[in-house]
Amino acid sequence: MTPNNDVINRCIQIGMLCVQDLASRRPKMSEVVLMLESKAITLPLPMQPLITSIKRNVNRESPKNGVNDSNDLTITMVEGR
Repeated sequence: MTPNNDVINRCIQIGMLCVQDLASRRPKMSEVVLMLESKAITLPLPMQPLITSIKRNVNRESPKNGVNDSNDLTITMVEGR
C-alpha cells in the first residue's frame, strides 16, 4: 500500500519539528509517537532554521595584528584509493 501525500507531508513535518535548533522547541518522543499514530492532532509549524535566520556582519573589523585568522573557508579534497 502506497502512502498518500497527506501521510508523507505529515511525516516530513514531524521530522522538521524533531530537528529544531533549540531543544525546547523539539517534541518529546512520546509526543512524536502520538503525532504519528493520530491524524486528529494538529501539528505545530516548525520554526525557520537558525542558520537562515542569522545575518552575517559583512563589515567585520580587520584584526589588530594584521593577520586574519578566521576560518570561514574549508576545502575538502576527496581522493580515491
